[in-house]
Amino acid sequence: PKVLSQKLKMLERDGFIERKIQDTSPIRVDYSLTPLGQNVASMAFQLKEWAETNIEQVLAAQITYDEKVLEQA
Repeated sequence: PKVLSQKLKMLERDGFIERKIQDTSPIRVDYSLTPLGQNVASMAFQLKEWAETNIEQVLAAQITYDEKVLEQA
């Protein structure tokens, strides 16, 4: 829990999330993405899609590279 709390504080400090304390019993804390957080999340999703689309090419390049390295050894 302490690590999660520290990470959330870092994300809040950087402007990616907003923290709202609800005056309930027990106290509740809600987190939401800021516009900056939404923007970076969108970019991360695009990178994920790119990686999924191109993984076969990446794996093929790794195999080719590894074979060259083995030949040179």
